[in-house]
Amino acid sequence: EAIRRSKEPDAMFTRFWCRKESFLKAIGAGLRLPLASFDISGDTPHVAHEGATYAFYEHCEASLFFCVCAAADHLADDIPPPIIRL
Repeated sequence: EAIRRSKEPDAMFTRFWCRKESFLKAIGAGLRLPLASFDISGDTPHVAHEGATYAFYEHCEASLFFCVCAAADHLADDIPPPIIRL
């Protein structure tokens, strides 16, 4: 629904896909965990899984989107933006 309502649906889809992919990688599930089984929408999403809470660090620059997911107690608040060179 958020993608449909977005003024930039392609960018919103990319953002949500990166969140889902980074979460699946963080828990080591790959695509064995159905994508519809967890919610990553919202401005500051958190996902609970097997007793742990996972949080996201995101950086968007131009058309590039970078997302890291980690257990919330392992993700520092002061991670600097990534350096992206093309």
